[in-house]
Amino acid sequence: MGSQSKPPVLMANEYQQWKTRMIQFLNHKNREFMTVIIEGPKTPMITVKGQPATDSSPEIPDREIPKPVQFFTEKQKEQLKLEEEALIYLTMAIPNDIYNRVDSQSTAKGIWDELARQFEGSEASIQAKQNLCINAYEGFHAKEGELILDTYNRYNIILNDLRRNNIAKSASEINYKFIKNLNPEWKNFAINL
Repeated sequence: MGSQSKPPVLMANEYQQWKTRMIQFLNHKNREFMTVIIEGPKTPMITVKGQPATDSSPEIPDREIPKPVQFFTEKQKEQLKLEEEALIYLTMAIPNDIYNRVDSQSTAKGIWDELARQFEGSEASIQAKQNLCINAYEGFHAKEGELILDTYNRYNIILNDLRRNNIAKSASEINYKFIKNLNPEWKNFAINL
């Protein structure tokens, strides 16, 4: 599951929960890790002067090249260290079977984005998940003979899925829906409250 020193391990069916826990873990370690992951590495560049054209050679324009590490400023060295640590924590949190699907990425941002693409999917699949959540919510009703606690727990799972997929419902709508869909023997108690 993870600890303060070890990141939570990603399980294939629990990406959303892992993502939340991983963000909390990384923020606990260093709040700048998520900035590095979201923005990606910033490679310092230096300008190499070109040469003007001469009779025997064409003009060589100025060009930008990556700055050698030995010439990094202290701040640039800190950024590089943050990127390396974030990459280490991410790779520690991914089991081999999942890592084999993202190991072509060489940066923390690359791995993070690839995991999101594979587990969250495209816009179309995100919309499909939202539609499934809405359908589950709209179709919710207590099952015959079901205990009220079981009905309540099942309803809360649906509500959690709605929130996880950024679908907002008002508290009054949520309460009304639950009461309206109780079994007949519980409706009388709910109406009297």
